[in-house]
Amino acid sequence: MDKALEAVPPGPHGPLLAEAKRALYVLLMITAVESFIVTVTHDRPNIGVMALLALLSNFFVFLWYCRDSDALGYRRSLLLNIAFIMLGPFAVVYYLARSRVRGKRLRALLRLLGFVFLVAIASVIGTLAGRIAA
Repeated sequence: MDKALEAVPPGPHGPLLAEAKRALYVLLMITAVESFIVTVTHDRPNIGVMALLALLSNFFVFLWYCRDSDALGYRRSLLLNIAFIMLGPFAVVYYLARSRVRGKRLRALLRLLGFVFLVAIASVIGTLAGRIAA
């Protein structure tokens, strides 16, 4: 039996999904801040600040994955956990394809494309704000 088709255990899943969405909103803010910093510093940002923002981005992607999989009742494997840290974008696509039931996989992947578009918009907003501030 496909893991994605397993029954979701009973419990309050709304708070988990809300926390997963908040993690995505924070990712958008981090993207805007990164673009702002890079623009203000004329492509020479402090490496420590950028490393911290990258670490925060990885954390919030992993937080989204944990909350989303908990809400769906999808069992996370050690290898997929590692893949989310090491190969984030590829692991997200794999996870969405495996965790959603048939008929909802394409919708999940299209929503991912929409989120990628929002990340691009957040980057543009950060860049424009940086140009105004510089």
